[in-house]
Amino acid sequence: MSRFLLSAAPLALVAASLGACSSPSAVEEGDALFRVGRYQQALLSYERVGDADDQSEVGQRIRRTRYFVLEDAARDLLHEDRPEDATLVLDAIESVPADREAEVDALRSRARLRMARHAAEDARAALEDERPEDALVAATRALSLDPELEQAAALRARAQREILTDAAAAEAAYLAGLEELQAGLELRARAAFSAALRRAPDDARAATRLEAVTRDLASEMRTMGRLHMQAGELGQAWVALNDAIRLDPDDEQGASLLETLDTRIRAEALLSSADIAVRGGHVDAADAILEELSVVAPDYAANRAAQVAERSRDERNRGDYARARAFELDNQAIRALGLYASILTRESEYGWEDVELRATALERRIGEAATAYDQALTAQRAGDAEAYRTHLEQVLQLAADYGDAMRRYRDLVAPAARPEAEADGGDEGI
Repeated sequence: MSRFLLSAAPLALVAASLGACSSPSAVEEGDALFRVGRYQQALLSYERVGDADDQSEVGQRIRRTRYFVLEDAARDLLHEDRPEDATLVLDAIESVPADREAEVDALRSRARLRMARHAAEDARAALEDERPEDALVAATRALSLDPELEQAAALRARAQREILTDAAAAEAAYLAGLEELQAGLELRARAAFSAALRRAPDDARAATRLEAVTRDLASEMRTMGRLHMQAGELGQAWVALNDAIRLDPDDEQGASLLETLDTRIRAEALLSSADIAVRGGHVDAADAILEELSVVAPDYAANRAAQVAERSRDERNRGDYARARAFELDNQAIRALGLYASILTRESEYGWEDVELRATALERRIGEAATAYDQALTAQRAGDAEAYRTHLEQVLQLAADYGDAMRRYRDLVAPAARPEAEADGGDEGI
């Protein structure tokens, strides 16, 4: 690279131009430093004897040296792969010498191409992080800096495709959520609306639906927690109330119930210890535990006999209830109803409001499943394969363990599903 060489004017002429206050040795030192490219040190030497506003030769030296300080700084920043900073330095140059305009243009071009590659790298990282909108912005910026950058063009095209794919997937998830709502499957609907929002974060419809179904689920969980508390099922109440608060962190009623539940759980532990102590004949130890219980929960101390009896009755039903809930969550309505019915038969006088509500709801669902099953058989006899399939799907949505509906459905869809699975090289099931 060419360097600016100061004219070799005699030092006497320089001294004459500066006047009596100048220092020829400082100018000479600056000239020597300038020639070897040590512009910052040269500038310090020149500024000891002059000012950039001077029209003297020293003033000219200062202005030109300041330019070279910035030019070198921009070049160093490019070597450090910091094109944005290099551009800022180049923008800070107030006046470019005529013989350096081509060099400044070359530096700006290098910075622009380097920034284009950086933007393309940002676009690729955004795509890998499943942020196609950010990738599109970065790729477009890269192309604005370097229209010939093929990598950026490919990344922009890919981002556009993924945005369109996400939009289609978001719409499909939203419609699936609506169908789940119509079927009364709120948990599945919430999952579908959440999936729609992940694909399209700005979808106000999905956001509104998600908020509403989340609020409804939180209310349902809160009610369930209260019912579990009333039935003495504190573990399940704790799960339900924590689920309610997880769904709706601002739920003051749920927080209050959970606080009450924590007290009851501690009281239950003390009551259990007291019961064990009584059964073991350790009356003094039992009295000490009950004294502590009277501080934690006075009502429990006042009604300790009833509480112990209630605990004993609860234990007989916990196993059946846990299995029934598992069957219900797995959509095996008939098995769940059988277990709930057993609990109600044993404990009809005890309440178990939650079981009664669940049993009633399951009876209704099984009745609807029976109707749909009959409609499926009628359609099969009539040779209407589409209606047969539709009604079987309705049965499975209502009660997956109803009769032989699952076997019939598998027999129906297996021939169609097998070639597709073999073509995909996978083994996914219905």
